[in-house]
Amino acid sequence: MSQFKFMSYERQGDGLCLRFKNLRPSELEIQDSFQEIKKIIADEKANKVALSLGPNMECMYSVFLGKIISLQRQLNELGGKLAVCHVSPQVKSIFAACKLDDRFCFTEDFPSALLALNK
Repeated sequence: MSQFKFMSYERQGDGLCLRFKNLRPSELEIQDSFQEIKKIIADEKANKVALSLGPNMECMYSVFLGKIISLQRQLNELGGKLAVCHVSPQVKSIFAACKLDDRFCFTEDFPSALLALNK
């Protein structure tokens, strides 16, 4: 496993569990984080990804929402799926306010995300 500055990850079966190292990234760090996510997905040849937004992630800039939509689209094109886990009620309300809450698969934790990815 390579060392990444912004993301940590663990392979679990055919799924990939990703976690942000910094729960308060700047807009530039968000850009860099998603570049790392793309590299991890390519390196691991993964198309089923569980992305943790917790606990209490504070980065709901429009750039973050755009990047997570782009990630979901990329995974769908690869025949895969994205599950988002460890989402606080505050963060979930931001997705709802942006009319994105029905677009994503939200789960409680990594185990439930991995189950959802394999349905």
